[in-house]
Amino acid sequence: DAAGNESQASDAYEVIIDLTGPSKPSITSVIDDEGAVKGQLNSGDFTDDLKPEISGKAEANSVVTLWDNGVKIGQVLADGNGDWTLTPDNALTSGGHALHVTATDAAGNTSESSDVFDLNVSTVPATKPSITSVRDDVGEFLGILMSGGTTDDARPTINGKGVAGETIGILVDGVSVGN
Repeated sequence: DAAGNESQASDAYEVIIDLTGPSKPSITSVIDDEGAVKGQLNSGDFTDDLKPEISGKAEANSVVTLWDNGVKIGQVLADGNGDWTLTPDNALTSGGHALHVTATDAAGNTSESSDVFDLNVSTVPATKPSITSVRDDVGEFLGILMSGGTTDDARPTINGKGVAGETIGILVDGVSVGN
């Protein structure tokens, strides 16, 4: 006070100063769980899943933000081990997607971006292929077979048409015999 009397010290008020951002997070798994082809995707793969399940590692208890071509598309809290999994808030559109994540700690420090996981979304169905000819190359009767015809060739030559880059599967009585 003005007379020089000093009061007792206040109770301590503890503040933790954290100026260090979290370490670089990672995308460790992208799972396609929709459509005919399902499973683990690699960076650069094509998928028909508009909301794939994305998982990774980040600083424990940090907020993980998912970015697509620089636009925020989801956010989740990493668990105590730093594991996180999320599905985008909105469906991805057809085309290329450059996905990455950042992690933000309790003090508001944000990490550097993870490595980019490239994903190509295709919602256009594959084009119906066609068989243009089947050729018997064995035995007495050789040549092009008519649909419903009979052959003694266990491995006739099959010709057809499809879209460049697509894999055409050959089925006999519903069982795959090759591509």
